[in-house]
Amino acid sequence: GQEGGEVPAVPQGETGGAPTGAAAGVPSGGDGDAYGSGTGQEGGEVPAAPQGETGGAPTGAIAGVLSGGAGDAYGSGTAAAPFGTDYVSWLGEAKGAVLSLAAAKEEKKRLEDETAKAAKTLDADQKALAAQIAATVKKRREEASASYDKELSAAGDKLKKQKALREKAKSKGMKEKIHEDTAGFYKENKELVGEVRTLFRQNKVPGFCNSEWFYTLYMPSHFFQVLRLLLVLVVCFVLIPYGAYQLIPGRRTMYLVLIYIAAIVVFGGLYLLIGNHTKTKKLAVLEQGKALRDRIRKNKKQAKAVKKAIRKGKDDQPYGLGSFDDEIARLEQEIDEVEARKKDALNTFDTVTKVVITDEITQTHRKALDEESAALNAGKADLEAIQSLIKEKTLEIADKYKVYLGEEFLGADKIDALTRLLSEGTATNLNDAIEHYRKGA
Repeated sequence: GQEGGEVPAVPQGETGGAPTGAAAGVPSGGDGDAYGSGTGQEGGEVPAAPQGETGGAPTGAIAGVLSGGAGDAYGSGTAAAPFGTDYVSWLGEAKGAVLSLAAAKEEKKRLEDETAKAAKTLDADQKALAAQIAATVKKRREEASASYDKELSAAGDKLKKQKALREKAKSKGMKEKIHEDTAGFYKENKELVGEVRTLFRQNKVPGFCNSEWFYTLYMPSHFFQVLRLLLVLVVCFVLIPYGAYQLIPGRRTMYLVLIYIAAIVVFGGLYLLIGNHTKTKKLAVLEQGKALRDRIRKNKKQAKAVKKAIRKGKDDQPYGLGSFDDEIARLEQEIDEVEARKKDALNTFDTVTKVVITDEITQTHRKALDEESAALNAGKADLEAIQSLIKEKTLEIADKYKVYLGEEFLGADKIDALTRLLSEGTATNLNDAIEHYRKGA
């Protein structure tokens, strides 16, 4: 009622029994509590609710029922408790909501597992399809390339053979040209060798005088002969004496001096002896022989230069290699054409054939992949729906039941325990049932 007005009478049962609603607690004969139970006689009239000094509204849970304002289960504020005095039914609804939320969470877990499994299966099948496409494309491309590679290999072998034949013909032509261009030098040298031999024989000069070593030791005229002469002197007058000295036990300086004297006498005496019987007596003849030998050496040097020039020359025309060059050019052109066709064929394969192969293989697996994708999407949609439902139920339970029961009594077992206490009459209201449960625990 309004402030200062009359409180209307609480309705009673047909036979004068206990009233229903939040006011039922008033005539129940029990002590008043936060849920609106009050003191009164069974079947009697409901006493007028107490008013303020100026006729204010009633207080407690009864005030909430009468005023319709905002209140809670414990009688504070001005709103009616949502369950009235039918605690058992209200607890049954709470249990149903809790079990429904638990079932929704179980369904969410099942959907998550199924969705993860479906995603894994779809991913594996997509990878397998990609691998099959890649393997097939690679195999077909290799097959397309193999025929051209075979032609290129055959043409390449022919080209190598022609080049080898050309080099062989060129080498033969070079040898013939070298022989032709150096024949005069070799012919002249042969004649000069004969003249030297005849000269030495006619003048009774020993044959060993017509040797490189004799002219090196007695008549050196160029760098290599002088170098060889110095080498002979080092061997005869340094290495041999010192080596002999090292072989003597109890080496003394006197022994070394004597060995050097012996080397000078032996090698020097032998050198002078041979020189006196050859160079001194036949100097003019030896000088003529030296001049002839120098001409032979000059001819050899010129022949060597001719060989070098021919071998390094880049003009192959003298060797008659035209037929080889024509065949090599034809084979190179053939290889270029095959390579161009191969390039075009592979380009066509990469831009057209590859796409066709990919579409064909994909089409074969499209139905299964589409079904797997649809199942995955349906599972995701169901998962989103169940998540939304769980959110709604969680908020609903928080708004309707958690504020009265608290987090502690939101379990189905504890709700059953509270229901049993109320049904058996052990507790008269929700707060009383909670207190009994706690004391019993």
